[in-house]
Amino acid sequence: MKLVMNIGMLENLQIALEYKRWDKFCKVIENAKITCEKSKYAVSNHFSQVGKMINLGKGGKRKVIEYKLSRYACYLIVMDGNPSLSLPEFMLKLKYLLSAIKRHFF
Repeated sequence: MKLVMNIGMLENLQIALEYKRWDKFCKVIENAKITCEKSKYAVSNHFSQVGKMINLGKGGKRKVIEYKLSRYACYLIVMDGNPSLSLPEFMLKLKYLLSAIKRHFF
């Protein structure tokens, strides 16, 4: 059984780590993928990209990329964190996020 994080939880990670822009947060996800690969784990087992069509104004549609993540992938993203946070601030967020991830999966 593969455990995955829903998209809403991923958005919570983005907000908690204080990334205001999705493209900046995507760079953290890409760095976490590199770390996963260097750790000799299969990236595809922990990071799955899925596309979804969203409705735009005036009847338009656009494809957006979303991720389904394992608990390990979430951990890697949190550990990459936001380097602009102070250490005490980061540690507080890390504690909160890891407990939220644990609650989400168990």
